[in-house]
Amino acid sequence: MARAIEQIDNACPLSVAPGVRRKRFVDIAIWIAFFSCLATSGVAGYYATKSPAPAPGLIPQNEVFSAGEVEQGEMITATFSLKNTYPTPIDAISTTVGCSCQEASVSKTHLEPGESATINVLWRVGSRRGPAKESIMVKYTLANNDGASLAKSLALKIEADVIPDIKLDITHCEFVRGRPETVRVHLSPGRMNEFKIGRVYSNSQLIAASYDLESNVVEVRYVPNDNFGIGPAVHVEIETDSKREPFIRVPVSVVRAP
Repeated sequence: MARAIEQIDNACPLSVAPGVRRKRFVDIAIWIAFFSCLATSGVAGYYATKSPAPAPGLIPQNEVFSAGEVEQGEMITATFSLKNTYPTPIDAISTTVGCSCQEASVSKTHLEPGESATINVLWRVGSRRGPAKESIMVKYTLANNDGASLAKSLALKIEADVIPDIKLDITHCEFVRGRPETVRVHLSPGRMNEFKIGRVYSNSQLIAASYDLESNVVEVRYVPNDNFGIGPAVHVEIETDSKREPFIRVPVSVVRAP
């Protein structure tokens, strides 16, 4: 800075006193710095606050409905709100559910621009256990600029954490082909403080299952046999006194050795 001031002093006419020349330089430097900061902050602020306008559509207020913790056998009611942000009307609004455990209804099948509709969903959780979710597809038609109808859709989701009557520490048994092995499945109280186990059996002759009453453990044994394959959809069935899940099914798979 001092060197720059000396250069300015030498460049200015001799008729101007050195002190005055230095003051002019300092004033100019301050103004340049001020406007540089102003311009930089203005550009940064412009790009930070400017965002593109959202695309028009049938916009849900909530795409996912979370029911939190629920019990087996519960019925969950979920409501979704949808708004038409298109500049044109929407017609033929309908819903398609993912399974027979769901029912869905629409409050309106036609929406003018700016209008809203609600989707009411009834979900029967049944014997699910742990994190569970289902989807609802909403379909509708929209007229384009040529007057033709465009088919569109959007997906909504409903989810819950299902606390079972009887908990399992292992929900799937996996064995390596050709290697005899035993997997122990521990049962513990969930929503039921006490429970009883009846028969325990497998649908494959390569898989044996038994239950130990004292330890509440189901032993699943893989007994390889070169003359028989494991087959598809193998599982162990556990009979219980639960009204919500009278049969607990534990899938079993046999994989190739790595």
